[in-house]
Amino acid sequence: MKKSFGSLLLVAGVIVAALAAGESQRISQSLAVGPELVGKTLHTAIGTHYETEFPDTLVFQDRTLAAGTVLTAEDQEWLSSIAVKEVLVLRRATTTETLPADEGAIGRVLAEPLTLTNEPEEIIAGRRLSAGFIERLKAAGMTNVTVDAENAELRQRKILDWPLEEGAETPEGFEFMNSKLAQTVTLPVQLKTSSYVDAALLERLKASNVEQVSVKIPKQWSLEAWGDRYAFLIGVLIIAAGALLKRSKTSGAAAEEELEEVGRISEALVSLEGDLEALLLRSKDLDPKALHAQIDPLLTGDVYTIAEGRYSIKQAHGGKVFAAVMDAFARGERKLNRAWSAAVDGHAEESRASLAAGLPALREAREAMPGTRPPVPAGFAPDDDMPLPPDVPLTGAGHWTDEDDS
Repeated sequence: MKKSFGSLLLVAGVIVAALAAGESQRISQSLAVGPELVGKTLHTAIGTHYETEFPDTLVFQDRTLAAGTVLTAEDQEWLSSIAVKEVLVLRRATTTETLPADEGAIGRVLAEPLTLTNEPEEIIAGRRLSAGFIERLKAAGMTNVTVDAENAELRQRKILDWPLEEGAETPEGFEFMNSKLAQTVTLPVQLKTSSYVDAALLERLKASNVEQVSVKIPKQWSLEAWGDRYAFLIGVLIIAAGALLKRSKTSGAAAEEELEEVGRISEALVSLEGDLEALLLRSKDLDPKALHAQIDPLLTGDVYTIAEGRYSIKQAHGGKVFAAVMDAFARGERKLNRAWSAAVDGHAEESRASLAAGLPALREAREAMPGTRPPVPAGFAPDDDMPLPPDVPLTGAGHWTDEDDS
């Protein structure tokens, strides 16, 4: 439940903070109608009209304030009289300014397209016509242009010499806009809006005798002007609270899981030692096939559990314990693998010898693991009241030697 609540807090905090941050980037803001509106620039048009229930009565506009209107005291009084509570106004009355084309403009960006009359640009056939491109053609003094036009109704295309003058006759059924240029034309280069002004661009402007440029006014961020700054702060606090809840839940779960894993490894070490000791006591009566059948569950059971969870030992008890346990375990595991291989190959005596050689190493691994008890030796019942004897070498184990693994 705590983890789910933490996730909900994270989502809610991100939403609140994102909305507040987005508000700081808006070009307009909502202001209540009052004296502070005077001098502000209206962002969206406001108008009133009257209607009647009679269908033949014309709807007429009473008054409209267009977008971009600089509001006066009279406008503010009129807005109050028609019960307007809030209006959208621009945060900045002007968004562009005109500067001399000199070093003072470096670092700014163009607010509108700019034509460089001294730089020709060759535009090949295939360019799609748009309103802006048509204005470039007209500005270059062209009166007509050859186009690849389409008659959508007849599904027909035709190369036409199209006049650019307003009101000139054009072929019926063919569309000029979005047609393709069917000739190569040479026009002055046109810099796009938002082109960056640097020293190289200034040289190009001077070569085309451009003396002034219209540039965008950089937006100055102000904490005082950020109306939703407190909402953003609340969002950040909600995110922090959610992260702390999730972290505490995750840390607790991880610690609990780690303890469980270490417990499983401890149980596996005890079980492996006891099962191997019991197997050795009856191994002289087992043939190679039976030995293989008895060794296989040890390797796929406890040995696998210890090997897979070995790093939790380091997390729980540190590097020295980890090294002591795993060094001894690795030696015992090699002997078990050798015993398994010998049994598969039909060598019962070699298999028994490897099992006996592996028992001391696995006992050493179990003893190096904090919190483990020795396994119940063969002949003792788990519920006996008598104390368990200390760890001693298996009776008869001295008859086998710890052979080299090679």
